[in-house]
Amino acid sequence: MVMEQIVRGTASSNPGVLASEHQGSRNRNKDDIVLTDVLKQLQTMVTALLQRVGHSISLRFQIEFNFRDAKRYWGLQDFMNVNKIPVNNAANLSMFMVNVSAKLIDTLRCKNTTYSVLDLRAHYRGLKYLHETLKILPQKHEPIVIQQIAQHLGAIGAIHHTQPELNPG
Repeated sequence: MVMEQIVRGTASSNPGVLASEHQGSRNRNKDDIVLTDVLKQLQTMVTALLQRVGHSISLRFQIEFNFRDAKRYWGLQDFMNVNKIPVNNAANLSMFMVNVSAKLIDTLRCKNTTYSVLDLRAHYRGLKYLHETLKILPQKHEPIVIQQIAQHLGAIGAIHHTQPELNPG
């Protein structure tokens, strides 16, 4: 009611006085149609504004979460650079690793829904250790044995994992 009075320009400084007392013999139907149109336009503008604000807030939080992950998991705070180009490279590398890890985790979450960045790092660290160990062995082993060892080594440092079966052959 007060919003209608403001739009019509008939709002009174005395809240006890109704707008109908100020209008006299004006045609209410015509005023109601205009008022309805104005209120619809106002509602549309407010809705669009709220959507833009909500989108901006969600983007801001996504950026903050990306920086948190870059600092926590990918060493953004560990780079000791003071020049412009090395700082830029370090920040870009950390943010790139956040994006790559998010994509890899999405593909691996079908097997384990609690899979995290720490699990991903442990998995690939285990694979790296396996490849380095296989390089120094004098003979090649069967691919099935290598896959079983890779699963076992990848799960050693993981936080959320299920213990793979290791079948000694």
